[in-house]
Amino acid sequence: VYSTLGWVMRQLSGDPLLQERLRANSEDIPLAIDEFSRAFGVAAPGRTVAKDFTFHGVSMRRGDTALLPTYLASRDPRAFENPHVIDIDRRTRNNLSFATGPHTCLGMHLARREIRIVLEELLARLRNIRLPAGEPYEFHTGSVLGIDRLRLVWEPPGGSFQ
Repeated sequence: VYSTLGWVMRQLSGDPLLQERLRANSEDIPLAIDEFSRAFGVAAPGRTVAKDFTFHGVSMRRGDTALLPTYLASRDPRAFENPHVIDIDRRTRNNLSFATGPHTCLGMHLARREIRIVLEELLARLRNIRLPAGEPYEFHTGSVLGIDRLRLVWEPPGGSFQ
């Protein structure tokens, strides 16, 4: 949830129209969460290599860790039209961000609820959420993709700061 929220806030900071839509239509927040979950899957489960072998020219040794970035499936243009565009009205909702089958994340409903609560509360309290001009953000990769530094500025609901 923590890592996903970083990516969600980065996205919202560059999309004032979506911010306003979600403020005005809170019933669209679950649609946004589905789309954010698709676009910003953060978990890359790992497996330990059981024996030495070569896969598509890559040598793997027994004991190596192989990450399985299943979140990339949600960016596959064969499965999702314009996969890099955030579209909360997207019709295709199937993605692997919470896995599937016997590996489905047991906490996915709690995660969605937590993200919804954070979005509802932030959008109710903050206006014009944005990155300061020229401000970089920092992130890490690995078994979980996450934002390490994301400086945001905003205005309170009643008007701008002086």
